[in-house]
Amino acid sequence: MSSLDSFLDNMGLFHHQRWMLTLSLILLAALLTHYLEIRLYNRFIENARKTKYLWDDAILWSIHKPLGCMIWLWAFHFTMQIVQYRTSIPYYFFDWASSLFTLGSIIIFTWFLLKLTSCIRAKLYLRTDFDDALLDLTSSQALAQAIQIIILVTTGLIILKYFFNLSFTGLWAIGGIGSFVIGWAAKDLLANFFGAIMIYFDRPFSIGDWIRSPDREIEGIVEYIGWRLTKIRTFDKRPLYIPNSLFATICIENVSQTSYQRIKESIAISFKDIDQVESIMNDIKEMLAHHDDVDASMNCSVNLTGINKSSSLNISLVCFVKMVDWITFLGIKQNIILQVLKIIHEHGAELDVPISVLKISENDELFQTRTHAPSRD
Repeated sequence: MSSLDSFLDNMGLFHHQRWMLTLSLILLAALLTHYLEIRLYNRFIENARKTKYLWDDAILWSIHKPLGCMIWLWAFHFTMQIVQYRTSIPYYFFDWASSLFTLGSIIIFTWFLLKLTSCIRAKLYLRTDFDDALLDLTSSQALAQAIQIIILVTTGLIILKYFFNLSFTGLWAIGGIGSFVIGWAAKDLLANFFGAIMIYFDRPFSIGDWIRSPDREIEGIVEYIGWRLTKIRTFDKRPLYIPNSLFATICIENVSQTSYQRIKESIAISFKDIDQVESIMNDIKEMLAHHDDVDASMNCSVNLTGINKSSSLNISLVCFVKMVDWITFLGIKQNIILQVLKIIHEHGAELDVPISVLKISENDELFQTRTHAPSRD
């Protein structure tokens, strides 16, 4: 205990009570400023959310926590300045404190920029008026991710230059030597990165598109396109994460970019109603021609395509409807099938039902045993 007292006495920490009071006032001012910042944020953020503008609530949300940290960082800086001139603590300690203040300021500002880009990207994801916008949802998300990478790389270069005194020429030399090693070790990661670039430039699909692949069991709605992987929400609501490099090796069908959806059905009419087949096909053609959801400009066909082994007459129905969502399409398809069944019923015809016939020869031993079995009188 005496050694601690002698240390504090040698440092001169309690020789002047006035600067200790100044430190207390600085901490109290930081506390009050932080409290005032929280109160102002809660008041302004509610008003900003009610506006239609994107930037006001994005800036407020992004600056809230970094500003609170910056308040306490400045309080720490002022405290160190006072302690430096009022005590005999070695100066190298305050050099480290000054470097720590600079590093903290850089990190907090970088944090603010990253939060701002993330918030804007999230706000754009919720927007629906991209028809008149300069960038669509996919492009804006790619731009936000590129900006975040630039911010992180710039921050890293500034830290290396300021704190480690590394020249940019040396950094390029180190990067040139290590690029081969890094490229070999992270070849899958680089493949996914270039796959993302391919998606952004070729645009086989965008966020919100319904895609599927005949090569893999991939089908769903695109929710997110990152630099490493793409997130797809399947129709049973399972998230599916696909590495971007995979899209360079498989076929992708973009259902959302389809201009028309095809309805193709095969109808089997019983062979005994052969006299009604032609009139049934004519009525089906007339029904399709006057159907509100069937596009008359596309070639719709109703034809007799063959005779089945079960002696049924196969009628092929092909028509096209304009691109709608999946639920609406199923409703249109159901309506057309019900009208076709109604037409068949009105003509007194029947659908062919497969019947299995079992033929038993009279020479079969089991048949003879069952037939000529002695009676139990």
